[in-house]
Amino acid sequence: MIERRGYSGKLQTGGNKSNGESAMVVSFLLPAAFFIGVFVIYPALYSIYLSLTNASLARPVWSLIGVRNYLDFFKDPATLQVLKNTYIYVFWVIVLQFVLGLGFALALNRVERFRGIYGAILFLPWVISDITAVSAWKWIFNDTYGLLNYYLGRIGLGQPSWLASPNLAMVAAIGLNVWKGAPFSMVIELAGLQSIPLELYEAAKVDGARPWEVFRFVTVPMMKFVMLANFILITIYTFNIFSLVYAFTGGGPLNYTEIIGLNMYRQAFTLGRLGYGSAIGVVMFVLNLVITAIYLKTIARRQVVDIQET
Repeated sequence: MIERRGYSGKLQTGGNKSNGESAMVVSFLLPAAFFIGVFVIYPALYSIYLSLTNASLARPVWSLIGVRNYLDFFKDPATLQVLKNTYIYVFWVIVLQFVLGLGFALALNRVERFRGIYGAILFLPWVISDITAVSAWKWIFNDTYGLLNYYLGRIGLGQPSWLASPNLAMVAAIGLNVWKGAPFSMVIELAGLQSIPLELYEAAKVDGARPWEVFRFVTVPMMKFVMLANFILITIYTFNIFSLVYAFTGGGPLNYTEIIGLNMYRQAFTLGRLGYGSAIGVVMFVLNLVITAIYLKTIARRQVVDIQET
């Protein structure tokens, strides 16, 4: 048997071995490809098909209606309120969750003893189920016997109706998501912080850099891709979220906390408009693609700049 080296430099011992390796790779990939096809690609294509029909839970026979569902969505006066709610909700969750997660990560990174215990305590909200978290927050924000109103009343700030006021309900819904999602950001940021070489911090101290200058000129540049990845993950997760808001406020009061994911569910399963709800789902999918494309383009541009600078 003739031995030769391939382009990768690995020793190849003949065509039979190469074919055997290829068959083994294909056999490993087939189960994953099957599940992706059945549980990801097929539902996505079927949703696009439904969005082009007048499918309804109350109508046994469906027919194609083209892009009418999309036109109805963008012409609907309620859509503007839904998009406004979504923008407010996503924007503030991104900002607060990112800042809070980074703060937790910086604090944990400075702790030397019991870091694992502190990290586990801070990570608890993330592992709690959505329904349990919502139940706890409903008790905290209850108008009559809620924990928050109890202490607000004790210091003379009154007892506001959190979940009955449009603005306060949005504040409470944002707070719930930030509380539950900040630990996820903390883990990502902490991993990034611990990958920074200690020599860089020691060199900055030798140069007399202040803590803020160390953070700005050492930590942030070394963490920029981690921060960007965290930012995009928070954005996509928050934009697609449904269960927390649905269980906490149900979109109320007066639809002032109804975000686009909740609107899709209500149209498809509460009102039975499967075609219209699928059209909203496709709109969300396209927006997610746009966000991801912007992220990938930004990453590629920054890598080119880094290569040119070096």
